[in-house]
Amino acid sequence: MEALEPSALLQQYAADKASVQLLAGDGQPVQQLDAAEQVVFGGEQFPKTRSTTLRKSGSEEYYTVETLLFMVDHRESDFLGYLKAGVSAAIPTVSMMDRGKLLGMLTAVANAPAGAPKRPAFDAGSVAGMHAEKKARNDAETSEVFDEKVSTDAAVVKTIVEREQEVLSRNALICSNRSFDDLYKRVRDLLSQQSTRKKAAASGTKATPVSKQATGSRATPARTKGTRIPIIIVPAAATSILNLYNVKQFLQDRVFLDSRIAREQSSTRPTSATIERHHAGGEAVTIYQVVDSVDRLRPDDWKRVVAVFVTGAEWQFKNWVWQNPLDIFSNVKGYYVKYSDEQPKDNVLRWNVTTLEASEKCVHRHKRHTDQVVVGEFWNTLDAFVASKRA
Repeated sequence: MEALEPSALLQQYAADKASVQLLAGDGQPVQQLDAAEQVVFGGEQFPKTRSTTLRKSGSEEYYTVETLLFMVDHRESDFLGYLKAGVSAAIPTVSMMDRGKLLGMLTAVANAPAGAPKRPAFDAGSVAGMHAEKKARNDAETSEVFDEKVSTDAAVVKTIVEREQEVLSRNALICSNRSFDDLYKRVRDLLSQQSTRKKAAASGTKATPVSKQATGSRATPARTKGTRIPIIIVPAAATSILNLYNVKQFLQDRVFLDSRIAREQSSTRPTSATIERHHAGGEAVTIYQVVDSVDRLRPDDWKRVVAVFVTGAEWQFKNWVWQNPLDIFSNVKGYYVKYSDEQPKDNVLRWNVTTLEASEKCVHRHKRHTDQVVVGEFWNTLDAFVASKRA
């Protein structure tokens, strides 16, 4: 009997018609998927890194057995909970767009209503067949490359996608993980300023700016006439530890949020960010502009660039006014942020950059109380660098 593909076995598992056993590298059974090396479906055994026939949207890569099994095991979780679980277990996750389609395909048999006509068993090559159909259509070839089984699977998936609806209600918004703290502060400040103006008008005196001591609002930015906002540059890659999606929460609020989670929570792709740095005592605030591209910088703007977070790749400095790392890090303070369990890139070890790598000065994957130490180290070293440039 011909062995089934992992995709077909995953469908049987999703329908509770097959059991799964996880084995470590030494062949001993384990309970957690992240500790396993092999996955056993009935009598079929596969490495958990084995590729399936289900391809990622917009990519030539295919999902692995590990990724799909983890998705099926967390099908009852919402997407954010599933994503957090994947980050915690260091297991790759599927995209939000693919998750609904894949779960619909893998659980189609289990969720079929009673009395519904039976469809052929799931064919692991069906998705590959659908890609072949598209290629054949573009090349003006006939549709004979498809058999009846593939066409049936494609029709089922199409029906599921057409009926899928995204539910957005008042309760869904209230229960979301998005923070509205900034909005609350803005409304509070606005109402306070309006109240001050009304009292001033009633007494016949001119309203004065609302101070932090009087209202608890934000301190006045520490800028004088002629000063210019300093610029910090972060990587543009969505996979970077620090980028425009999470840099404000990290440097301003001193709390690190995984960039993948921050990207999922954002409705738009940011092009820049504004950081408000509150100094000791809370009397003054310095404004910083953060960008991930230098294409829009004018020649005079380069004088305002004070820091850059590097990835370790030299192509990050394409289109910079300085041509080599020696000149770059003589004019701009360089930083390399890494997780506590990672090793720095080879280039980083050669460059004049600050690596936040000591045990008490590193970004930990799960311990958020260390974030303030990391951010404090960043501002202290940046202050020292800027002061040395002025001397």
